[in-house]
Amino acid sequence: MKNEYYGDKRDLVKWGTLVHLCQAHKLHTVIQVAFFRQKDTLPTLSSTQGTFKLHNAVWEHFRNIRKIKELRILGINVIDHIFNPTNRSAYTKHVISVIEGIKSPGRLVCLDPDTGIAPTNVKSEHVTEEEIKKYWDVIDKGDCLVLYQHARHVHDWQSLCKNQFMEACDISEAETYNCPEIAHDVAFFAALK
Repeated sequence: MKNEYYGDKRDLVKWGTLVHLCQAHKLHTVIQVAFFRQKDTLPTLSSTQGTFKLHNAVWEHFRNIRKIKELRILGINVIDHIFNPTNRSAYTKHVISVIEGIKSPGRLVCLDPDTGIAPTNVKSEHVTEEEIKKYWDVIDKGDCLVLYQHARHVHDWQSLCKNQFMEACDISEAETYNCPEIAHDVAFFAALK
């Protein structure tokens, strides 16, 4: 997830879904696996007088993925370790160690890559089926795993991606959450272990 995506309409659907799941299943801790890719430079603004960088305080107010921790109705942990797609295994190991270190009963682990589960070609904005399996294997009975999924350019993208998620977790059913009136191009797949 890039900072510039934080706080958009998809985040309303994501965090609405996560809060609902926590309340419905009596989960108390959200662990957001952000697959964080930080932007190195701030955007440049233009005027008739020239160009200037956006002030960092403005950027941090509107585009800081850590701000979600201010939502005080749940315990929220944001794994904002920089995701380096050229070393995916090191990132996965780091995330697993963080998840294992959070010894709270009733955890919800949200996998939050930019576009969701990888199709045939894995890019930096994806999580792989193998990675999902590793995260599924590390959570405890009673925990929940959730995947953010952006629409693909195929007709039945939700069913296709949900099946990939279920296959990765080796389960026969998962819940799908979406909100077409706010963001028709995203879905969340959730499985309770």
